[in-house]
Amino acid sequence: MLHEPEPKKYYPKNIHITVRVDPITKYVLDKASEQLETKVSNVIRGAIWLTFIILDPKTTLRSLLKEEAIEKLVKGEDMSFIDAIKPIKEIVEKLKIVDLEA
Repeated sequence: MLHEPEPKKYYPKNIHITVRVDPITKYVLDKASEQLETKVSNVIRGAIWLTFIILDPKTTLRSLLKEEAIEKLVKGEDMSFIDAIKPIKEIVEKLKIVDLEA
């Protein structure tokens, strides 16, 4: 009996979801979008990923922070979180939270 290959899984590129927010949350989303110079949808996507990463038990401060940020903290210096954190994709790949290629 021949072994048949598994069918390829289909993952749509984008799934559209409607989100209702109150005026204050909308204001915060718009301000974050403006500050980060990106679309509101990217702000929401980033917030979801950051929440997922932070709540994962494998996540440590060292896995979140760039080496430069750790060095500054050791010296007693400070820097903003946005400048200190590694890119989300790098964190996800390093922690093997999900397979981004699936």
